[in-house]
Amino acid sequence: LSFFWCARFFALFLASYECAKIYTNRNLWLSFAAAILISLSPVILWWYNTNGLVEMLVFGQYAIVLINRFLVTQKRWTRIFCALGLIQCAGGFAFTYYPAQEIPFVYVFLVLAIWVAVQTRQLWKPHIIECAIILGAALFVLLCLVLGIFSFSYETIHAITSTVYPGDRILSGGGGNISNLLTWLKNVLLPIDPDRLTGGNPCESATFFSLFPCGILLALYYGHKKKDLLLRLLLVLQAFFLVFYLTDIPQWLARITLMSNVTGNRLLVIIGYLDIVLLLRSLSLHEGKETIRGYRSKCLIYSHRLQRIYRCRRKFFRCANLSLVALHPSHSNFRSPS
Repeated sequence: LSFFWCARFFALFLASYECAKIYTNRNLWLSFAAAILISLSPVILWWYNTNGLVEMLVFGQYAIVLINRFLVTQKRWTRIFCALGLIQCAGGFAFTYYPAQEIPFVYVFLVLAIWVAVQTRQLWKPHIIECAIILGAALFVLLCLVLGIFSFSYETIHAITSTVYPGDRILSGGGGNISNLLTWLKNVLLPIDPDRLTGGNPCESATFFSLFPCGILLALYYGHKKKDLLLRLLLVLQAFFLVFYLTDIPQWLARITLMSNVTGNRLLVIIGYLDIVLLLRSLSLHEGKETIRGYRSKCLIYSHRLQRIYRCRRKFFRCANLSLVALHPSHSNFRSPS
Protein backbone atom coordinates (compact mmCIF):
# COMPACT_ATOMS: atom_id res chain seq x y z
CA LEU A 1 0.00 0.00 0.00
CA SER A 2 2.84 2.41 0.82
CA PHE A 3 4.47 1.68 -2.57
CA PHE A 4 1.13 2.27 -4.32
CA TRP A 5 0.75 5.59 -2.51
CA CYS A 6 4.31 6.91 -2.84
CA ALA A 7 5.17 5.63 -6.33
CA ARG A 8 2.13 7.29 -7.90
CA PHE A 9 3.00 10.62 -6.27
CA PHE A 10 6.62 10.56 -7.49
CA ALA A 11 5.49 9.43 -10.95
CA LEU A 12 3.01 12.33 -11.13
CA PHE A 13 5.54 14.86 -9.82
CA LEU A 14 8.22 13.81 -12.31
CA ALA A 15 5.76 13.54 -15.21
CA SER A 16 4.46 17.05 -14.51
CA TYR A 17 8.01 18.38 -14.23
CA GLU A 18 9.29 16.77 -17.45
CA CYS A 19 6.20 17.72 -19.44
CA ALA A 20 6.38 21.31 -18.18
CA LYS A 21 10.02 21.53 -19.32
CA ILE A 22 8.70 21.14 -22.86
CA TYR A 23 5.99 23.82 -22.83
CA THR A 24 8.03 26.26 -20.69
CA ASN A 25 11.08 26.10 -22.99
CA ARG A 26 13.11 24.22 -20.36
CA ASN A 27 12.57 26.82 -17.65
CA LEU A 28 13.41 24.74 -14.58
CA TRP A 29 11.78 27.03 -12.01
CA LEU A 30 8.49 27.18 -13.91
CA SER A 31 8.66 23.42 -14.44
CA PHE A 32 9.12 22.91 -10.71
CA ALA A 33 6.16 25.23 -10.07
CA ALA A 34 4.06 23.12 -12.45
CA ALA A 35 5.01 19.93 -10.60
CA ILE A 36 4.04 21.48 -7.26
CA LEU A 37 0.78 23.04 -8.51
CA ILE A 38 -0.34 19.77 -10.11
CA SER A 39 0.90 17.00 -7.80
CA LEU A 40 0.05 18.80 -4.53
CA SER A 41 -3.26 20.30 -5.66
CA PRO A 42 -6.40 19.66 -3.58
CA VAL A 43 -8.17 17.77 -6.38
CA ILE A 44 -5.26 15.29 -6.65
CA LEU A 45 -5.09 14.74 -2.89
CA TRP A 46 -8.86 14.33 -2.49
CA TRP A 47 -9.22 11.99 -5.50
CA TYR A 48 -5.83 10.31 -5.14
CA ASN A 49 -6.93 6.69 -5.39
CA THR A 50 -10.26 6.95 -7.26
CA ASN A 51 -11.41 7.86 -10.78
CA GLY A 52 -7.93 7.23 -12.18
CA LEU A 53 -7.13 10.97 -12.20
CA VAL A 54 -3.50 10.44 -11.19
CA GLU A 55 -3.04 7.76 -13.85
CA MET A 56 -4.52 9.98 -16.57
CA LEU A 57 -2.07 12.77 -15.76
CA VAL A 58 0.91 10.41 -15.42
CA PHE A 59 0.30 8.54 -18.68
CA GLY A 60 -0.80 11.63 -20.60
CA GLN A 61 2.13 13.83 -19.59
CA TYR A 62 4.70 11.05 -20.04
CA ALA A 63 3.23 10.45 -23.50
CA ILE A 64 4.05 14.06 -24.43
CA VAL A 65 7.61 13.60 -23.13
CA LEU A 66 8.02 10.40 -25.17
CA ILE A 67 6.56 11.96 -28.31
CA ASN A 68 8.98 14.85 -28.00
CA ARG A 69 11.92 12.48 -27.52
CA PHE A 70 10.73 10.26 -30.37
CA LEU A 71 10.67 13.19 -32.80
CA VAL A 72 13.92 14.92 -31.85
CA THR A 73 16.23 11.90 -31.54
CA GLN A 74 18.31 10.67 -34.47
CA LYS A 75 18.79 7.16 -33.04
CA ARG A 76 16.57 4.35 -34.27
CA TRP A 77 16.68 2.32 -31.06
CA THR A 78 15.70 5.37 -29.03
CA ARG A 79 12.65 5.79 -31.27
CA ILE A 80 11.74 2.13 -30.81
CA PHE A 81 11.96 2.36 -27.02
CA CYS A 82 9.89 5.57 -27.08
CA ALA A 83 7.28 3.80 -29.20
CA LEU A 84 7.11 0.97 -26.66
CA GLY A 85 6.62 3.55 -23.91
CA LEU A 86 3.83 5.18 -25.92
CA ILE A 87 2.06 1.81 -26.14
CA GLN A 88 2.16 1.58 -22.34
CA CYS A 89 0.97 5.18 -21.90
CA ALA A 90 -1.86 4.91 -24.44
CA GLY A 91 -3.09 1.62 -22.99
CA GLY A 92 -2.84 2.79 -19.40
CA PHE A 93 -4.63 6.05 -20.18
CA ALA A 94 -7.43 4.35 -22.13
CA PHE A 95 -8.16 1.72 -19.52
CA THR A 96 -8.58 4.09 -16.62
CA TYR A 97 -12.04 3.98 -18.20
CA TYR A 98 -13.53 7.20 -16.87
CA PRO A 99 -14.74 9.11 -19.97
CA ALA A 100 -15.99 12.14 -17.99
CA GLN A 101 -12.35 13.18 -17.47
CA GLU A 102 -10.54 11.16 -20.12
CA ILE A 103 -12.15 12.88 -23.12
CA PRO A 104 -11.22 16.48 -22.15
CA PHE A 105 -7.71 15.34 -21.24
CA VAL A 106 -7.38 13.70 -24.67
CA TYR A 107 -8.04 17.09 -26.27
CA VAL A 108 -5.44 18.78 -24.06
CA PHE A 109 -2.72 16.20 -24.74
CA LEU A 110 -3.61 16.07 -28.43
CA VAL A 111 -3.04 19.84 -28.72
CA LEU A 112 0.31 19.49 -26.92
CA ALA A 113 1.32 16.60 -29.20
CA ILE A 114 0.42 18.56 -32.35
CA TRP A 115 2.41 21.55 -31.12
CA VAL A 116 5.44 19.35 -30.35
CA ALA A 117 5.26 17.83 -33.83
CA VAL A 118 5.10 21.27 -35.45
CA GLN A 119 7.98 22.62 -33.35
CA THR A 120 10.26 19.67 -34.15
CA ARG A 121 9.30 19.18 -37.81
CA GLN A 122 12.77 20.10 -39.07
CA LEU A 123 14.26 17.22 -37.06
CA TRP A 124 11.87 14.41 -37.96
CA LYS A 125 11.01 15.28 -41.58
CA PRO A 126 14.22 13.73 -42.98
CA HIS A 127 13.29 10.48 -41.16
CA ILE A 128 9.55 10.57 -41.79
CA ILE A 129 9.41 7.08 -43.35
CA GLU A 130 11.26 5.49 -40.43
CA CYS A 131 9.04 7.34 -37.93
CA ALA A 132 5.89 6.26 -39.76
CA ILE A 133 6.96 2.58 -39.82
CA ILE A 134 7.80 2.52 -36.11
CA LEU A 135 4.59 4.32 -35.13
CA GLY A 136 2.55 2.06 -37.42
CA ALA A 137 4.03 -1.04 -35.80
CA ALA A 138 3.39 0.40 -32.33
CA LEU A 139 -0.21 1.19 -33.27
CA PHE A 140 -0.69 -2.38 -34.54
CA VAL A 141 0.64 -3.84 -31.29
CA LEU A 142 -1.59 -1.49 -29.28
CA LEU A 143 -4.69 -2.50 -31.26
CA CYS A 144 -3.90 -6.19 -30.73
CA LEU A 145 -3.54 -5.65 -26.98
CA VAL A 146 -6.75 -3.59 -26.81
CA LEU A 147 -8.72 -6.20 -28.76
CA GLY A 148 -7.37 -8.91 -26.47
CA ILE A 149 -8.42 -7.01 -23.35
CA PHE A 150 -11.84 -6.22 -24.81
CA SER A 151 -12.46 -9.84 -25.74
CA PHE A 152 -11.38 -11.00 -22.29
CA SER A 153 -13.49 -8.37 -20.48
CA TYR A 154 -16.39 -8.12 -22.96
CA GLU A 155 -19.12 -9.06 -20.47
CA THR A 156 -17.97 -6.47 -17.91
CA ILE A 157 -17.66 -3.68 -20.49
CA HIS A 158 -21.04 -4.57 -22.02
CA ALA A 159 -22.67 -4.48 -18.57
CA ILE A 160 -21.23 -1.03 -17.83
CA THR A 161 -22.24 0.45 -21.21
CA SER A 162 -25.76 -0.94 -20.84
CA THR A 163 -26.50 0.97 -17.63
CA VAL A 164 -28.36 4.25 -17.35
CA TYR A 165 -25.25 5.77 -15.76
CA PRO A 166 -22.78 6.04 -17.35
CA GLY A 167 -23.87 3.94 -20.32
CA ASP A 168 -26.91 5.87 -21.65
CA ARG A 169 -26.06 9.28 -20.22
CA ILE A 170 -26.13 11.98 -22.91
CA LEU A 171 -25.08 15.50 -21.89
CA SER A 172 -24.94 18.72 -23.91
CA GLY A 173 -23.20 21.02 -21.44
CA GLY A 174 -24.50 23.84 -19.30
CA GLY A 175 -25.24 23.93 -15.61
CA GLY A 176 -21.92 25.52 -14.65
CA ASN A 177 -21.49 28.67 -12.61
CA ILE A 178 -18.86 31.36 -13.14
CA SER A 179 -18.25 31.50 -9.40
CA ASN A 180 -17.21 27.82 -9.49
CA LEU A 181 -14.25 28.81 -11.66
CA LEU A 182 -12.93 30.69 -8.62
CA THR A 183 -13.23 27.82 -6.15
CA TRP A 184 -9.43 27.60 -6.00
CA LEU A 185 -9.64 30.71 -3.77
CA LYS A 186 -11.35 28.81 -0.98
CA ASN A 187 -9.41 25.56 -1.40
CA VAL A 188 -6.73 26.91 0.96
CA LEU A 189 -9.35 27.09 3.72
CA LEU A 190 -10.81 23.61 3.22
CA PRO A 191 -8.67 21.99 5.97
CA ILE A 192 -9.93 24.61 8.46
CA ASP A 193 -13.69 24.46 7.93
CA PRO A 194 -14.64 22.22 4.97
CA ASP A 195 -18.28 21.70 5.98
CA ARG A 196 -19.12 25.39 6.12
CA LEU A 197 -17.35 26.23 2.84
CA THR A 198 -18.58 23.28 0.80
CA GLY A 199 -21.81 22.18 2.44
CA GLY A 200 -20.23 18.97 3.73
CA ASN A 201 -18.75 17.79 0.42
CA PRO A 202 -15.21 19.20 0.13
CA CYS A 203 -14.00 16.62 -2.38
CA GLU A 204 -16.41 17.93 -5.03
CA SER A 205 -15.18 21.49 -4.44
CA ALA A 206 -11.51 20.55 -4.73
CA THR A 207 -9.69 21.80 -7.82
CA PHE A 208 -6.28 22.94 -9.02
CA PHE A 209 -4.67 26.16 -7.78
CA SER A 210 -5.16 27.57 -11.25
CA LEU A 211 -5.17 31.34 -10.45
CA PHE A 212 -8.06 31.68 -12.89
CA PRO A 213 -8.36 33.90 -14.94
CA CYS A 214 -4.71 35.06 -14.81
CA GLY A 215 -3.58 32.32 -17.19
CA ILE A 216 -6.18 33.25 -19.80
CA LEU A 217 -5.40 36.98 -19.58
CA LEU A 218 -1.65 36.45 -19.93
CA ALA A 219 -2.20 33.93 -22.73
CA LEU A 220 -4.31 36.43 -24.66
CA TYR A 221 -1.55 39.01 -24.32
CA TYR A 222 1.40 36.79 -25.22
CA GLY A 223 -0.53 34.77 -27.78
CA HIS A 224 -1.01 38.01 -29.71
CA LYS A 225 2.35 39.62 -28.94
CA LYS A 226 4.54 36.58 -29.55
CA LYS A 227 2.20 34.91 -32.08
CA ASP A 228 2.65 31.72 -30.07
CA LEU A 229 0.98 28.71 -31.66
CA LEU A 230 0.60 26.71 -28.44
CA LEU A 231 -1.13 29.55 -26.57
CA ARG A 232 -3.51 30.12 -29.45
CA LEU A 233 -4.43 26.44 -29.69
CA LEU A 234 -4.91 26.10 -25.93
CA LEU A 235 -7.00 29.29 -25.79
CA VAL A 236 -9.34 27.91 -28.46
CA LEU A 237 -9.63 24.66 -26.52
CA GLN A 238 -10.22 26.52 -23.23
CA ALA A 239 -12.91 28.66 -24.87
CA PHE A 240 -14.67 25.49 -26.05
CA PHE A 241 -14.50 23.95 -22.58
CA LEU A 242 -15.86 27.13 -20.96
CA VAL A 243 -18.73 27.36 -23.44
CA PHE A 244 -19.62 23.72 -22.79
CA TYR A 245 -19.37 24.23 -19.03
CA LEU A 246 -21.47 27.41 -18.86
CA THR A 247 -24.03 26.94 -21.66
CA ASP A 248 -25.71 24.20 -23.66
CA ILE A 249 -24.35 23.22 -27.05
CA PRO A 250 -26.25 21.33 -29.79
CA GLN A 251 -26.57 17.67 -28.96
CA TRP A 252 -25.16 16.60 -32.34
CA LEU A 253 -22.01 18.63 -31.62
CA ALA A 254 -21.72 17.08 -28.16
CA ARG A 255 -21.95 13.60 -29.71
CA ILE A 256 -19.42 14.31 -32.46
CA THR A 257 -16.88 15.71 -30.00
CA LEU A 258 -17.69 12.95 -27.46
CA MET A 259 -18.35 15.68 -24.89
CA SER A 260 -21.78 14.11 -24.34
CA ASN A 261 -20.01 11.85 -21.82
CA VAL A 262 -18.52 14.74 -19.83
CA THR A 263 -20.11 16.25 -16.71
CA GLY A 264 -19.61 19.86 -15.65
CA ASN A 265 -17.97 19.18 -12.30
CA ARG A 266 -15.41 16.84 -13.92
CA LEU A 267 -14.73 19.28 -16.76
CA LEU A 268 -13.95 21.94 -14.16
CA VAL A 269 -10.88 19.92 -13.14
CA ILE A 270 -9.49 19.91 -16.68
CA ILE A 271 -10.22 23.64 -17.04
CA GLY A 272 -8.09 24.22 -13.94
CA TYR A 273 -5.25 22.09 -15.33
CA LEU A 274 -5.39 23.98 -18.62
CA ASP A 275 -5.25 27.31 -16.74
CA ILE A 276 -1.97 26.21 -15.14
CA VAL A 277 -0.48 25.29 -18.52
CA LEU A 278 -1.60 28.63 -20.02
CA LEU A 279 -0.17 30.57 -17.09
CA LEU A 280 3.23 28.89 -17.09
CA ARG A 281 3.57 28.92 -20.87
CA SER A 282 2.84 32.67 -20.85
CA LEU A 283 5.40 33.32 -18.12
CA SER A 284 8.02 31.36 -20.04
CA LEU A 285 7.62 33.75 -22.99
CA HIS A 286 8.26 36.85 -20.90
CA GLU A 287 11.59 38.55 -21.63
CA GLY A 288 13.15 40.16 -18.58
CA LYS A 289 14.93 39.54 -15.32
CA GLU A 290 11.86 39.80 -13.11
CA THR A 291 9.76 37.13 -14.78
CA ILE A 292 8.70 35.29 -11.65
CA ARG A 293 8.67 38.19 -9.18
CA GLY A 294 6.76 40.63 -11.36
CA TYR A 295 4.08 38.24 -12.53
CA ARG A 296 3.70 36.65 -9.14
CA SER A 297 2.77 40.10 -7.80
CA LYS A 298 0.32 40.68 -10.65
CA CYS A 299 -1.31 37.29 -10.12
CA LEU A 300 -1.71 38.00 -6.40
CA ILE A 301 -3.23 41.41 -7.13
CA TYR A 302 -5.72 39.95 -9.61
CA SER A 303 -6.56 37.11 -7.22
CA HIS A 304 -7.18 39.57 -4.37
CA ARG A 305 -9.48 41.64 -6.58
CA LEU A 306 -11.44 38.58 -7.66
CA GLN A 307 -11.78 37.50 -4.05
CA ARG A 308 -13.15 40.95 -3.09
CA ILE A 309 -15.65 40.78 -5.95
CA TYR A 310 -16.75 37.33 -4.82
CA ARG A 311 -17.19 38.49 -1.20
CA CYS A 312 -19.11 41.61 -2.27
CA ARG A 313 -21.43 39.44 -4.32
CA ARG A 314 -22.19 37.20 -1.32
CA LYS A 315 -22.77 40.23 0.95
CA PHE A 316 -25.15 41.74 -1.62
CA PHE A 317 -27.32 38.62 -1.77
CA ARG A 318 -27.22 38.24 2.02
CA CYS A 319 -28.51 41.81 2.44
CA ALA A 320 -31.14 41.20 -0.21
CA ASN A 321 -32.22 38.08 1.64
CA LEU A 322 -32.62 39.97 4.95
CA SER A 323 -34.54 42.77 3.24
CA LEU A 324 -37.00 40.35 1.64
CA VAL A 325 -37.55 38.56 4.93
CA ALA A 326 -38.19 41.87 6.71
CA LEU A 327 -40.62 43.13 4.09
CA HIS A 328 -42.27 39.87 3.14
CA PRO A 329 -42.22 37.11 5.75
CA SER A 330 -43.47 34.66 3.09
CA HIS A 331 -40.03 34.87 1.48
CA SER A 332 -38.28 33.40 4.49
CA ASN A 333 -37.20 30.36 2.43
CA PHE A 334 -35.22 32.53 0.01
CA ARG A 335 -31.60 31.51 -0.21
CA SER A 336 -28.63 33.43 -1.57
CA PRO A 337 -26.64 31.59 -4.20
CA SER A 338 -23.42 30.00 -3.01
